[in-house]
Amino acid sequence: MRFERFARNTLASLSLLAGMALLPLSAQAQQPIIDPEAYILKNGYTFNGVGGDGKTQLYSSTVRVPKGQLQTLSNGIAALPEHADTLKACSFLANMVKTKILQNGGRIDDVRVAQHGYSNAIVACTLNYLPVSSGGSKLIYSKTTQQGVFMVFVSE
Repeated sequence: MRFERFARNTLASLSLLAGMALLPLSAQAQQPIIDPEAYILKNGYTFNGVGGDGKTQLYSSTVRVPKGQLQTLSNGIAALPEHADTLKACSFLANMVKTKILQNGGRIDDVRVAQHGYSNAIVACTLNYLPVSSGGSKLIYSKTTQQGVFMVFVSE
């Protein structure tokens, strides 16, 4: 229940992600990248809620992958073009992840943005947990569409 309330309260900040759709459409990833909307429509979601505006649907899914695949996906994010707005969006998501960990009684010093970039309307982030023994890295792919905000969290 606390996560749902937290997710609803973050909708205003997620509007920054909606603005990412206005970035140049020519940016294409050379490395693999997850389209969160396509992934969730195909595989389903683990969380669904309504944003703070009472209208926007929020969908998310968490995926665990082997370390090698996580590194390949992280390399894909590193190859994406960067933009100041992707850094803002990823920093917001890093703070959201840190808050969630601490709310659930976890121990962590910080969550930092290691890489960020975009491909069309997809914002991708590699977040590093500090200390690394707290969980290593988490990748986040986010996409805002007319149907809602789709997010896929990828970890080892």
